Amino acid sequence: LRRTPRPRPVKVGVRPHDITLGEGPLSGRVLSNQWLGDESHVALDANGRLVVAVTLAPSPAAPGASLAFGFTPERLHLFDPETGVALTGEEAS
Repeated sequence: LRRTPRPRPVKVGVRPHDITLGEGPLSGRVLSNQWLGDESHVALDANGRLVVAVTLAPSPAAPGASLAFGFTPERLHLFDPETGVALTGEEAS
């Protein structure tokens, strides 16, 4: 008999380079857009959460504008909300 683990709270993280701008099911208000010569750093307010995306091309996103974004679920990282330790394998299920 295999026991199914009980759901538990986790913190979810995604690396800025893994966020896709201009498409996806989520949206946020552009707070800033900085071109650094080789990449753009775009900060978004997504329902009170700060999301920073990094793209390798200049982004036309203007501060104050609404911008769609998304990411691939396989690129998410899960963390224990109390310790901040990354969860891997069976720990994350």
